Amino acid sequence: SANRLSLDIDQLAKAIPFHLEYIAFDACLMGGVEVVYELKDVCDYIIASPTEVMSYGFNYPTMCSHLLCDGPSDLQGVCEDYYQLYVQNNECATIGLYDCSKIRNVAQLCKGIFQAHKGEVFSVRADNVQSYNYSFDYNYDFKDYCRALKASEAELEELEKALSELVIYKNSTPYFIYTKIDPERFSGIGCDIPTKNRPTLNDYYSQTAWNKATGLLD
Repeated sequence: SANRLSLDIDQLAKAIPFHLEYIAFDACLMGGVEVVYELKDVCDYIIASPTEVMSYGFNYPTMCSHLLCDGPSDLQGVCEDYYQLYVQNNECATIGLYDCSKIRNVAQLCKGIFQAHKGEVFSVRADNVQSYNYSFDYNYDFKDYCRALKASEAELEELEKALSELVIYKNSTPYFIYTKIDPERFSGIGCDIPTKNRPTLNDYYSQTAWNKATGLLD
């Protein structure tokens, strides 16, 4: 059954039996604040794409040389090779490297932003936010979403500083399938956008660790 073939991220966090140095997700849409927050206590770093992952997956021929090298694992090298694989094959890709120890600070800042702009949560138009979607319509750029929430310049400046510590590497091709990736709006990490026409999804989202920490949805 599908239940035996998949795990929600909270179940994944509970299933990991020991602390990991990193998790590299060869899976779609895992480069989001909700994922990083859920896994912050079980690993130090996450490599993931905020968009879908195209057919090549990671650059496996070079990946082991970065991860099994003498000294610290070269996680940025994994990201760079991933990006170059798609560029060289005229394909599209996004990738991010996240320092999980920095997500709490982002959550704390967002708690203030979300409370200050609570009235805008269901007013944000998805087409006014940098999209990370192709087959789905759930994931959008996190910083750009906060802009669309009408966060102030001071709030966005503080958030951008915190995100620069969380997202320690990011890269994107100019387009993802048909979607233009604006480098000025690309923060390298995604999020879900709550909408009134998805009450069941909103109910689920309200129970996530990220939402409980930030209060986006009451």
